[in-house]
Amino acid sequence: MKYVISGIAGFIGSNLADRLLRHGNTVIGLDNLGRKGTKENIKRIRSAGGELSFHQGDIRDNRFLCELFTQHRNAEPCFNWLGRLLLPLHMERWTTF
Repeated sequence: MKYVISGIAGFIGSNLADRLLRHGNTVIGLDNLGRKGTKENIKRIRSAGGELSFHQGDIRDNRFLCELFTQHRNAEPCFNWLGRLLLPLHMERWTTF
């Protein structure tokens, strides 16, 4: 089966991709690689074997998404594991009080 994972380089997305690839599935992943450690996660996913098509970009970029889903029309389902990591922001606020 062919899956799309947004936020593939984060903790949950990378572990899901690793599991799917090890079971012989095809994974199309997208991530903006905006967090520390994400490039290392992509390297780890690639070592899992299977067929991985990684696309670096931002989900807020409509052109990027249209091109991606046009290229991979037959992929389903889509797992959405992206998000901004807000803990550092909250920690900064705590130190200002």
